[in-house]
Amino acid sequence: MKDIGRNDACPCGSSKKYKRCCLLKMSTVVSDDLLWRNVRNTRDSVHRKVERYSHEFYVKDDQLAGWEAWCMDFKEPLGANQKEFGLFMTWFLHNWACPRLPEPRARMSILYLADRFSSLDEKELEYLKSLLNEPITFYEVIEARANHGIQVRCIFTGRELYVSERTGSQYVQPGDIFFGRIGVMSSEGKTAIFDAVSDILIPPAWKGAILELRQDIKRLKRVKKDSLLKSNHVLDFESDIRGVYREIRDRWINPKPPQMVNTDGEALSFNQVVFEIDSSNDAFEALHTLCFNETFDSLLDRARMGTDNTIIDVEFPWLKKGNKAHRGMETTILGHVTIEKNKMTIDVNSFEREAAIKEIIKKRCKGNARYKTTLIESLEAKMEEHKARQTPESSEKYAKKQQELMSHPEAKKRLREMRQKQMETWVTSRIPALGNKTPVQAMKTAEGREMVIALLNHFERSAGKSDDRDFELDLIQGVRNQLRIDSR
Repeated sequence: MKDIGRNDACPCGSSKKYKRCCLLKMSTVVSDDLLWRNVRNTRDSVHRKVERYSHEFYVKDDQLAGWEAWCMDFKEPLGANQKEFGLFMTWFLHNWACPRLPEPRARMSILYLADRFSSLDEKELEYLKSLLNEPITFYEVIEARANHGIQVRCIFTGRELYVSERTGSQYVQPGDIFFGRIGVMSSEGKTAIFDAVSDILIPPAWKGAILELRQDIKRLKRVKKDSLLKSNHVLDFESDIRGVYREIRDRWINPKPPQMVNTDGEALSFNQVVFEIDSSNDAFEALHTLCFNETFDSLLDRARMGTDNTIIDVEFPWLKKGNKAHRGMETTILGHVTIEKNKMTIDVNSFEREAAIKEIIKKRCKGNARYKTTLIESLEAKMEEHKARQTPESSEKYAKKQQELMSHPEAKKRLREMRQKQMETWVTSRIPALGNKTPVQAMKTAEGREMVIALLNHFERSAGKSDDRDFELDLIQGVRNQLRIDSR
């Protein structure tokens, strides 16, 4: 292939000269890559020197003591995770003060600077000073350029940095949160790299604990309401910030099984409430309005009747209008009522609903119904029962039926209406992740606003996996517009 001259037309077809187009881009990539390698080499050299120096002071037990201090109350085997160990070592050498040493306040890197200053070249000295001034903290991803780098923002100070990172930039998304330390070298074109970073990529929905701590620090430091913190504030509260990280890490490594709840958010418990009754007809008369969307006669048509017009048995659902937790639901099924000749059972799925139906029956069935017992079936037994009923044929049939239902225009329209109503009312609903405030209320503080945005980022990720992705994203954008939040 013929060599391309600097002043020749660029072969990419841009109509620009080669030197003004692809040659310039190639030079920039080579330059950025060289800077990145220089800073990484400097980082590795500094860590090696300080670690070797630490062997003159530390014994094996000191590293174990440091590891226990790093982990706090959340135990983890030393060295079990390479990235976590690397993050620990940067803290161990540059932040931790060994209580056994004569100068307990001195960090190892400070001792090294005082004793071996002359062994560092200019770049190593600059990098080490950077580590002493840069806290180990939480950084949020603003933008990622695959194979190049990541634009991040410190959650505590609001400071933004572009971090050169080849591998990690391929997998992160805006809103992801890193915990670690960034090394910055002005002499290398203000190149920033991750000095050390946790292996955990924290999702946006977990941002709440970090923002709560930021708010607490601002109160203690008497920082103005809408202002952010300074780096020295973050360094002062290093152990508190690390404490939040260790809690998040423990939650990540040892996830608790999700609590199973019903549509009202109550803990699941499968309770069958049993009553003795004198008259099945009187019980039906008193309770048929629990199924408010059907008439007396239509429910009675379901009943099996005796020759004397006495109800032998009848079943119907116990309903209520709407649902506070799911605003798009017009009707909530609270339980199922079964009335027999001398017995009545109500199947519910929480202790709260059991208490509610007992109160209703006490008022409506005076003298006719007497509570006998409650039979409780464990969640495990219920799941085993459901599993036993399942066969490959029935599962396939159910999946096919659901697919047909979801592809039906009327069903899709109804689901969209429900989702639209849920998102429209979300802004005025109390959200646990917002401290039981509504998004409208939370938006009044800087921390609340950030958490609302984090939740919307989380919703957008979930929408990306939805079969109705574009519709879901439009709904979320509608919420952003309603709360006057700019799109990312």
